[in-house]
Amino acid sequence: MISEEKFNKTLWWLMQTIKEDWLLENLDNRDKFIFILQEKTVGAPPLDRQRKGLSKLQDLGVIKYGVYVDKLKTSIQTWKNVTNSNYVYEYEPPNEFEVTLIQPAFDNLYQNYEQSFSDYGKKFYHKSTQSPLVVIDELENEGININRRSQENDAVYWDDSDHLDKIFKDYNLWRQRIKDFLIQSKIISNLSGYFFEADSVPKIKGGIYDNINSPKSQELLKNIRIEISKKLEKLRELRKELEQETNLQTQGERQLKSMHLITDSLEPKSVIFLVLDGQFQMPIRFAVKNNGGDPTSIKKLYNIAYFVDAPNKMVAYDKNTANGINNGLFKRKAVKEYMTNKSKSPTLVQKSKEETLVLKNDIVVKVGLIKNDVPTQYQSLYIDKTR
Repeated sequence: MISEEKFNKTLWWLMQTIKEDWLLENLDNRDKFIFILQEKTVGAPPLDRQRKGLSKLQDLGVIKYGVYVDKLKTSIQTWKNVTNSNYVYEYEPPNEFEVTLIQPAFDNLYQNYEQSFSDYGKKFYHKSTQSPLVVIDELENEGININRRSQENDAVYWDDSDHLDKIFKDYNLWRQRIKDFLIQSKIISNLSGYFFEADSVPKIKGGIYDNINSPKSQELLKNIRIEISKKLEKLRELRKELEQETNLQTQGERQLKSMHLITDSLEPKSVIFLVLDGQFQMPIRFAVKNNGGDPTSIKKLYNIAYFVDAPNKMVAYDKNTANGINNGLFKRKAVKEYMTNKSKSPTLVQKSKEETLVLKNDIVVKVGLIKNDVPTQYQSLYIDKTR
Protein backbone atom coordinates (compact mmCIF):
# COMPACT_ATOMS: atom_id res chain seq x y z
CA MET A 1 0.00 0.00 0.00
CA ILE A 2 1.48 3.35 -1.00
CA SER A 3 2.08 5.84 1.79
CA GLU A 4 -0.43 8.38 0.42
CA GLU A 5 -3.24 5.82 0.44
CA LYS A 6 -2.31 4.70 3.95
CA PHE A 7 -2.29 8.29 5.22
CA ASN A 8 -5.67 9.04 3.61
CA LYS A 9 -7.11 6.01 5.39
CA THR A 10 -5.68 7.38 8.62
CA LEU A 11 -7.49 10.68 8.01
CA TRP A 12 -10.73 8.82 7.27
CA TRP A 13 -10.38 6.76 10.47
CA LEU A 14 -9.65 9.95 12.46
CA MET A 15 -12.64 11.85 11.07
CA GLN A 16 -15.03 9.00 11.86
CA THR A 17 -13.63 8.64 15.38
CA ILE A 18 -13.72 12.41 15.96
CA LYS A 19 -17.31 12.60 14.74
CA GLU A 20 -18.39 9.70 16.94
CA ASP A 21 -16.72 11.20 20.04
CA TRP A 22 -18.25 14.60 19.26
CA LEU A 23 -21.75 13.08 19.00
CA LEU A 24 -21.27 11.31 22.34
CA GLU A 25 -19.85 14.35 24.19
CA ASN A 26 -21.73 17.21 22.57
CA LEU A 27 -24.41 17.52 25.22
CA ASP A 28 -24.72 21.30 25.03
CA ASN A 29 -24.24 21.84 21.29
CA ARG A 30 -20.58 22.87 21.46
CA ASP A 31 -18.04 22.28 18.72
CA LYS A 32 -15.10 21.95 21.20
CA PHE A 33 -14.51 18.67 23.03
CA ILE A 34 -11.74 16.48 24.46
CA PHE A 35 -10.33 13.92 22.02
CA ILE A 36 -8.05 11.10 23.22
CA LEU A 37 -5.81 9.19 20.82
CA GLN A 38 -6.68 5.49 20.73
CA GLU A 39 -3.74 3.15 21.11
CA LYS A 40 -5.31 -0.28 21.49
CA THR A 41 -8.67 0.20 19.80
CA VAL A 42 -9.34 -2.33 17.06
CA GLY A 43 -8.35 -0.88 13.68
CA ALA A 44 -6.67 2.22 15.13
CA PRO A 45 -3.61 3.57 13.26
CA PRO A 46 -0.33 3.98 15.22
CA LEU A 47 -0.25 6.95 17.61
CA ASP A 48 2.32 8.87 15.57
CA ARG A 49 0.09 8.64 12.48
CA GLN A 50 -2.89 9.79 14.53
CA ARG A 51 -0.94 12.89 15.68
CA LYS A 52 0.19 13.63 12.13
CA GLY A 53 -3.38 13.12 10.98
CA LEU A 54 -4.67 15.72 13.46
CA SER A 55 -2.05 18.16 12.18
CA LYS A 56 -3.10 17.51 8.59
CA LEU A 57 -6.79 18.01 9.40
CA GLN A 58 -5.88 21.35 10.98
CA ASP A 59 -3.86 22.29 7.87
CA LEU A 60 -6.93 21.44 5.76
CA GLY A 61 -8.97 23.90 7.84
CA VAL A 62 -11.53 21.42 9.21
CA ILE A 63 -10.43 21.36 12.88
CA LYS A 64 -8.39 23.34 15.40
CA TYR A 65 -6.64 21.46 18.17
CA GLY A 66 -4.25 21.90 21.07
CA VAL A 67 -2.95 19.84 23.96
CA TYR A 68 -5.58 19.41 26.68
CA VAL A 69 -4.51 22.02 29.26
CA ASP A 70 -5.33 20.04 32.42
CA LYS A 71 -3.37 17.06 31.12
CA LEU A 72 -0.42 19.27 30.16
CA LYS A 73 -0.29 20.81 33.65
CA THR A 74 -0.28 17.33 35.19
CA SER A 75 2.60 16.24 32.93
CA ILE A 76 4.65 19.35 33.77
CA GLN A 77 4.12 18.82 37.52
CA THR A 78 5.14 15.17 37.22
CA TRP A 79 8.29 16.21 35.35
CA LYS A 80 9.23 18.70 38.09
CA ASN A 81 8.79 16.01 40.75
CA VAL A 82 11.38 13.73 39.12
CA THR A 83 14.03 16.27 38.07
CA ASN A 84 16.22 15.37 41.07
CA SER A 85 16.11 11.67 40.24
CA ASN A 86 19.04 9.84 38.72
CA TYR A 87 16.78 8.38 36.05
CA VAL A 88 16.54 9.76 32.52
CA TYR A 89 12.94 10.37 31.49
CA GLU A 90 12.09 10.51 27.82
CA TYR A 91 9.50 12.99 26.57
CA GLU A 92 6.15 11.34 25.91
CA PRO A 93 4.06 13.10 23.24
CA PRO A 94 0.56 14.07 24.44
CA ASN A 95 -2.42 11.84 23.74
CA GLU A 96 -5.24 14.14 24.89
CA PHE A 97 -6.28 17.19 22.90
CA GLU A 98 -8.92 19.88 22.83
CA VAL A 99 -10.47 19.66 19.36
CA THR A 100 -12.78 22.23 17.76
CA LEU A 101 -14.73 21.31 14.64
CA ILE A 102 -14.84 23.96 11.92
CA GLN A 103 -18.18 23.72 10.14
CA PRO A 104 -19.25 23.21 7.42
CA ALA A 105 -15.68 22.45 6.32
CA PHE A 106 -15.45 19.32 8.50
CA ASP A 107 -18.74 17.82 7.26
CA ASN A 108 -17.88 18.62 3.64
CA LEU A 109 -14.52 16.84 3.87
CA TYR A 110 -16.15 13.99 5.79
CA GLN A 111 -18.67 13.47 2.98
CA ASN A 112 -15.91 13.48 0.37
CA TYR A 113 -13.94 10.82 2.25
CA GLU A 114 -17.11 8.86 2.95
CA GLN A 115 -17.73 8.57 -0.77
CA SER A 116 -14.09 7.74 -1.59
CA PHE A 117 -13.69 5.14 1.15
CA SER A 118 -17.15 3.59 1.20
CA ASP A 119 -15.51 0.18 0.68
CA TYR A 120 -12.50 0.83 2.97
CA GLY A 121 -11.56 -2.16 5.00
CA LYS A 122 -14.89 -3.96 4.51
CA LYS A 123 -14.55 -5.03 8.15
CA PHE A 124 -14.70 -1.52 9.56
CA TYR A 125 -16.62 0.72 7.16
CA HIS A 126 -18.67 -1.57 4.97
CA LYS A 127 -21.18 0.27 2.80
CA SER A 128 -23.59 -2.45 1.77
CA THR A 129 -25.66 -2.36 -1.39
CA GLN A 130 -28.04 -4.89 0.14
CA SER A 131 -31.39 -3.93 1.58
CA PRO A 132 -31.34 -2.83 5.26
CA LEU A 133 -33.42 -5.85 6.27
CA VAL A 134 -30.86 -8.26 4.77
CA VAL A 135 -27.99 -6.45 6.50
CA ILE A 136 -29.82 -6.59 9.85
CA ASP A 137 -30.23 -10.36 9.41
CA GLU A 138 -26.48 -10.69 8.79
CA LEU A 139 -25.65 -8.55 11.82
CA GLU A 140 -28.03 -10.58 13.97
CA ASN A 141 -26.44 -13.88 12.93
CA GLU A 142 -22.97 -12.48 13.55
CA GLY A 143 -23.96 -11.26 17.02
CA ILE A 144 -25.48 -14.64 17.92
CA ASN A 145 -22.26 -16.38 16.87
CA ILE A 146 -20.04 -14.08 18.97
CA ASN A 147 -22.42 -14.51 21.92
CA ARG A 148 -22.17 -18.29 21.62
CA ARG A 149 -18.36 -18.11 21.71
CA SER A 150 -18.23 -15.79 24.72
CA GLN A 151 -19.66 -18.11 27.40
CA GLU A 152 -17.39 -17.43 30.37
CA ASN A 153 -18.08 -20.81 31.94
CA ASP A 154 -16.55 -22.53 28.91
CA ALA A 155 -13.25 -20.62 29.15
CA VAL A 156 -11.46 -23.44 30.95
CA TYR A 157 -12.03 -25.72 27.93
CA TRP A 158 -10.59 -23.35 25.32
CA ASP A 159 -7.48 -24.68 23.58
CA ASP A 160 -6.72 -21.37 21.86
CA SER A 161 -4.84 -19.02 24.21
CA ASP A 162 -5.93 -16.05 22.04
CA HIS A 163 -9.61 -16.92 22.23
CA LEU A 164 -10.48 -13.99 24.51
CA ASP A 165 -8.57 -11.55 22.29
CA LYS A 166 -10.45 -12.78 19.23
CA ILE A 167 -13.85 -12.45 20.91
CA PHE A 168 -12.98 -8.97 22.15
CA LYS A 169 -11.90 -7.86 18.66
CA ASP A 170 -14.87 -9.52 16.96
CA TYR A 171 -17.29 -7.79 19.32
CA ASN A 172 -15.77 -4.35 18.69
CA LEU A 173 -15.79 -4.93 14.93
CA TRP A 174 -19.43 -6.04 15.10
CA ARG A 175 -20.34 -2.99 17.18
CA GLN A 176 -18.60 -0.73 14.63
CA ARG A 177 -20.33 -2.46 11.71
CA ILE A 178 -23.73 -1.72 13.23
CA LYS A 179 -22.90 1.98 13.59
CA ASP A 180 -21.47 2.12 10.07
CA PHE A 181 -24.59 0.44 8.68
CA LEU A 182 -26.86 3.00 10.35
CA ILE A 183 -24.79 5.92 9.04
CA GLN A 184 -24.42 4.62 5.49
CA SER A 185 -28.07 3.56 5.19
CA LYS A 186 -29.25 6.93 6.60
CA ILE A 187 -31.82 5.14 8.73
CA ILE A 188 -33.95 7.56 10.73
CA SER A 189 -35.22 5.91 13.91
CA ASN A 190 -35.35 6.66 17.62
CA LEU A 191 -33.52 3.36 18.10
CA SER A 192 -30.43 4.48 16.16
CA GLY A 193 -28.99 6.60 18.97
CA TYR A 194 -28.75 3.56 21.27
CA PHE A 195 -25.99 2.00 19.17
CA PHE A 196 -23.81 5.12 19.48
CA GLU A 197 -23.92 5.16 23.28
CA ALA A 198 -20.96 3.88 25.29
CA ASP A 199 -21.47 0.42 26.78
CA SER A 200 -19.86 -1.72 29.48
CA VAL A 201 -17.25 -3.23 27.14
CA PRO A 202 -14.09 -1.08 26.93
CA LYS A 203 -12.54 -0.15 23.59
CA ILE A 204 -9.10 -0.97 24.96
CA LYS A 205 -8.19 -4.37 26.43
CA GLY A 206 -5.30 -4.07 28.88
CA GLY A 207 -3.08 -6.58 30.59
CA ILE A 208 -5.55 -7.16 33.42
CA TYR A 209 -7.37 -9.54 31.06
CA ASP A 210 -4.36 -11.71 30.18
CA ASN A 211 -5.42 -14.57 32.47
CA ILE A 212 -8.54 -16.09 30.93
CA ASN A 213 -9.70 -17.45 34.29
CA SER A 214 -9.23 -14.21 36.20
CA PRO A 215 -12.32 -12.43 37.60
CA LYS A 216 -11.67 -9.47 35.27
CA SER A 217 -11.61 -11.70 32.19
CA GLN A 218 -14.75 -13.49 33.30
CA GLU A 219 -16.45 -10.15 33.87
CA LEU A 220 -15.38 -8.95 30.40
CA LEU A 221 -16.89 -12.01 28.74
CA LYS A 222 -20.09 -11.61 30.72
CA ASN A 223 -20.36 -7.94 29.74
CA ILE A 224 -19.81 -8.82 26.09
CA ARG A 225 -22.68 -11.30 26.24
CA ILE A 226 -24.94 -8.80 28.01
CA GLU A 227 -24.19 -6.03 25.51
CA ILE A 228 -24.70 -8.37 22.55
CA SER A 229 -28.08 -9.43 23.93
CA LYS A 230 -29.14 -5.79 24.34
CA LYS A 231 -28.02 -4.85 20.84
CA LEU A 232 -29.69 -7.92 19.31
CA GLU A 233 -32.94 -6.89 20.96
CA LYS A 234 -32.65 -3.36 19.53
CA LEU A 235 -31.74 -4.72 16.08
CA ARG A 236 -34.89 -6.87 16.12
CA GLU A 237 -36.99 -3.86 17.10
CA LEU A 238 -35.40 -1.88 14.28
CA ARG A 239 -36.17 -4.69 11.84
CA LYS A 240 -39.85 -4.56 12.85
CA GLU A 241 -39.91 -0.80 12.26
CA LEU A 242 -38.39 -1.17 8.80
CA GLU A 243 -40.73 -4.04 7.92
CA GLN A 244 -43.73 -1.91 8.90
CA GLU A 245 -42.43 0.98 6.77
CA THR A 246 -41.88 -1.38 3.84
CA ASN A 247 -45.40 -2.76 4.17
CA LEU A 248 -46.90 0.73 4.27
CA GLN A 249 -44.97 1.72 1.15
CA THR A 250 -46.20 -1.31 -0.78
CA GLN A 251 -49.85 -0.83 0.24
CA GLY A 252 -51.44 1.29 -2.45
CA GLU A 253 -49.81 4.36 -3.92
CA ARG A 254 -47.02 6.17 -2.08
CA GLN A 255 -47.88 9.71 -1.14
CA LEU A 256 -45.86 12.73 -0.07
CA LYS A 257 -46.73 13.21 3.59
CA SER A 258 -45.07 16.42 4.76
CA MET A 259 -43.14 19.55 3.87
CA HIS A 260 -40.97 21.59 6.22
CA LEU A 261 -39.96 25.12 5.23
CA ILE A 262 -36.75 25.75 7.19
CA THR A 263 -35.17 29.19 7.68
CA ASP A 264 -32.52 30.85 9.82
CA SER A 265 -34.96 33.49 11.09
CA LEU A 266 -38.70 34.07 11.23
CA GLU A 267 -38.39 36.51 8.35
CA PRO A 268 -36.01 34.89 5.85
CA LYS A 269 -34.00 37.31 3.73
CA SER A 270 -32.30 35.11 1.15
CA VAL A 271 -33.05 31.36 1.29
CA ILE A 272 -35.66 28.86 2.40
CA PHE A 273 -34.77 25.17 2.68
CA LEU A 274 -37.44 22.67 1.68
CA VAL A 275 -37.45 19.32 3.52
CA LEU A 276 -39.68 16.53 2.20
CA ASP A 277 -41.10 13.83 4.48
CA GLY A 278 -38.78 14.80 7.36
CA GLN A 279 -35.61 13.95 5.38
CA PHE A 280 -33.55 16.64 7.12
CA GLN A 281 -30.33 15.20 5.69
CA MET A 282 -31.52 16.23 2.19
CA PRO A 283 -32.49 19.95 2.28
CA ILE A 284 -33.44 21.59 -1.03
CA ARG A 285 -32.43 25.24 -1.32
CA PHE A 286 -34.83 27.88 -2.71
CA ALA A 287 -34.31 31.62 -3.08
CA VAL A 288 -36.65 34.01 -1.29
CA LYS A 289 -36.73 36.45 -4.21
CA ASN A 290 -36.53 36.00 -7.98
CA ASN A 291 -34.24 37.93 -10.31
CA GLY A 292 -36.76 40.76 -10.44
CA GLY A 293 -36.74 41.11 -6.65
CA ASP A 294 -40.26 39.72 -6.16
CA PRO A 295 -41.13 36.98 -3.64
CA THR A 296 -40.84 33.47 -5.06
CA SER A 297 -43.54 30.81 -4.84
CA ILE A 298 -41.90 29.14 -1.86
CA LYS A 299 -41.75 32.48 0.01
CA LYS A 300 -45.49 32.90 -0.60
CA LEU A 301 -46.09 29.36 0.64
CA TYR A 302 -43.97 30.19 3.70
CA ASN A 303 -46.18 33.24 4.39
CA ILE A 304 -49.34 31.16 4.00
CA ALA A 305 -48.05 28.42 6.34
CA TYR A 306 -46.57 30.87 8.86
CA PHE A 307 -49.46 31.58 11.23
CA VAL A 308 -53.14 32.02 10.57
CA ASP A 309 -53.97 35.74 10.19
CA ALA A 310 -50.39 36.77 10.97
CA PRO A 311 -49.82 40.45 10.03
CA ASN A 312 -48.34 41.02 6.56
CA LYS A 313 -48.34 37.28 5.86
CA MET A 314 -51.68 36.78 4.08
CA VAL A 315 -51.39 36.13 0.35
CA ALA A 316 -54.21 37.37 -1.89
CA TYR A 317 -55.70 34.80 -4.25
CA ASP A 318 -54.33 34.86 -7.75
CA LYS A 319 -54.59 32.01 -10.23
CA ASN A 320 -50.98 32.32 -11.37
CA THR A 321 -49.74 32.48 -7.78
CA ALA A 322 -51.73 29.37 -6.83
CA ASN A 323 -50.45 27.54 -9.91
CA GLY A 324 -46.85 28.54 -9.13
CA ILE A 325 -47.14 27.08 -5.62
CA ASN A 326 -49.13 23.95 -6.51
CA ASN A 327 -47.16 23.04 -9.62
CA GLY A 328 -44.02 25.15 -9.85
CA LEU A 329 -42.32 23.81 -6.73
CA PHE A 330 -42.56 20.25 -8.03
CA LYS A 331 -40.74 21.15 -11.25
CA ARG A 332 -37.51 21.72 -9.32
CA LYS A 333 -35.07 18.93 -10.27
CA ALA A 334 -34.36 17.71 -6.71
CA VAL A 335 -38.07 17.73 -5.86
CA LYS A 336 -38.98 15.98 -9.11
CA GLU A 337 -36.42 13.23 -8.42
CA TYR A 338 -37.83 12.67 -4.93
CA MET A 339 -41.36 12.51 -6.34
CA THR A 340 -40.43 9.91 -8.99
CA ASN A 341 -42.01 7.04 -7.05
CA LYS A 342 -44.92 9.08 -5.74
CA SER A 343 -48.33 8.74 -7.29
CA LYS A 344 -48.96 12.44 -7.84
CA SER A 345 -48.11 15.90 -6.56
CA PRO A 346 -50.48 17.14 -3.84
CA THR A 347 -52.42 20.39 -4.03
CA LEU A 348 -50.82 22.68 -1.45
CA VAL A 349 -53.03 25.80 -1.44
CA GLN A 350 -56.56 26.77 -2.37
CA LYS A 351 -58.82 29.83 -2.51
CA SER A 352 -60.61 30.84 0.68
CA LYS A 353 -63.91 32.65 1.15
CA GLU A 354 -61.93 35.78 1.97
CA GLU A 355 -60.24 35.67 -1.45
CA THR A 356 -56.90 34.69 0.03
CA LEU A 357 -54.76 31.60 -0.44
CA VAL A 358 -54.82 29.08 2.41
CA LEU A 359 -53.35 25.63 2.93
CA LYS A 360 -55.46 22.83 1.49
CA ASN A 361 -54.13 20.44 4.16
CA ASP A 362 -53.76 17.45 1.83
CA ILE A 363 -50.32 17.12 3.44
CA VAL A 364 -48.63 18.68 6.47
CA VAL A 365 -46.85 21.96 5.66
CA LYS A 366 -44.84 23.45 8.53
CA VAL A 367 -42.37 26.29 8.99
CA GLY A 368 -39.37 25.91 11.27
CA LEU A 369 -36.02 27.33 12.33
CA ILE A 370 -32.68 25.66 11.68
CA LYS A 371 -31.58 25.90 15.32
CA ASN A 372 -34.85 24.49 16.68
CA ASP A 373 -36.13 21.98 14.15
CA VAL A 374 -33.10 20.53 12.34
CA PRO A 375 -31.17 17.72 14.10
CA THR A 376 -27.75 18.93 15.22
CA GLN A 377 -25.81 16.56 12.96
CA TYR A 378 -27.46 18.06 9.85
CA GLN A 379 -27.42 21.77 10.69
CA SER A 380 -24.18 22.39 8.79
CA LEU A 381 -26.09 21.52 5.58
CA TYR A 382 -28.32 24.56 6.08
CA ILE A 383 -25.82 27.31 5.39
CA ASP A 384 -26.59 30.06 2.91
CA LYS A 385 -23.55 29.84 0.63
CA THR A 386 -24.59 32.97 -1.30
CA ARG A 387 -23.52 35.27 1.55
